[in-house]
Amino acid sequence: MPAAAASAAATHAGTRPARASTHAEAEQWQLAMASARRQYLQRLWQSGDVNDRLAATLLSGDEGGSPYERLAQLLREHPDNALAAWHLTKYCALAASSCDSAATQATLQRLDPHNAATWLLAMDGAVMRDDMAAAAEYLTLAAQASHHDNHREETVSMLWQAVRDLPIPPRSQAVAEAQRQQLELKRPPSDDDVRVLNVAAVAAALAAPYYAPLARLCWGNPRIDAATSGDCRAVLTQLASASDMLDRGFALGGIVQMTAGTPANTAWREQYRQFLWLRTEGYARVGQDLAFVRSTWAQGEVGALQSLLAREGLTQAPPDWLPRAPGERALVITGHRMPGH
Repeated sequence: MPAAAASAAATHAGTRPARASTHAEAEQWQLAMASARRQYLQRLWQSGDVNDRLAATLLSGDEGGSPYERLAQLLREHPDNALAAWHLTKYCALAASSCDSAATQATLQRLDPHNAATWLLAMDGAVMRDDMAAAAEYLTLAAQASHHDNHREETVSMLWQAVRDLPIPPRSQAVAEAQRQQLELKRPPSDDDVRVLNVAAVAAALAAPYYAPLARLCWGNPRIDAATSGDCRAVLTQLASASDMLDRGFALGGIVQMTAGTPANTAWREQYRQFLWLRTEGYARVGQDLAFVRSTWAQGEVGALQSLLAREGLTQAPPDWLPRAPGERALVITGHRMPGH
């Protein structure tokens, strides 16, 4: 996401402007913004609404106390809330803490059993325990699931709704211009842009943690059997149609390697080439465009990039287009990665 590099700018923009007077003014704004944000998130938590409280927890991170304790409390109070169960299970998968991972996974599996992402999180935990037999069983359940949903779009929509009324302290033109320069924007950020950055800071960290375990079980597995190979291809095929660029790119690169030398490989290599072209040409036109960030929340990242290029009459890669990166180029041409790439 273009704003990811500046995700902390919601409270820290303008801390390195050229003039000392502007620097001091920007620091005062930063302190006022942090205070307003802290008080606002506290009110969200105290509202009693489960979505407000979940949003406040995700937006606060470690600042609001232990995310685990807050997420666990939410799930105790709302035991049938699948989104709270997802974020608690995901937090436990990513954080070294005293989480009761088995209990959180059992709750998520009860609430969202037809979602491949549910079982992929369980697979991730099994790989971390080096229980590869259990990991393979969870992979099979993921392959048999009806759909894959990492809850990113639902979460971002909830976060954006939660920050719509976030108060933004007034800024002078000098501070706004300093923020524009730091964020490399075409114009000074508006109040809504600051709110966007609050959400983007969290959205950039919403990727699920199961990429590396999938790679280990699938194309990184020299002893893979036919059943596991079939499960891998089923899961990757679901991920290959995801609206999230990370999911789609990871899946296409993996399935190209898994199908190398088979009749299906040609079509997968072409789909991967089209993906790489979309990523290259799309993001070359985006820059630090916060309006585009918002469009990804409405259309999904893939859809937003496709719409962006379609406005210029670009719908697919030219027949002779190839990626510049040697590893990606080799994968598109041969179906195999170059050693070391």
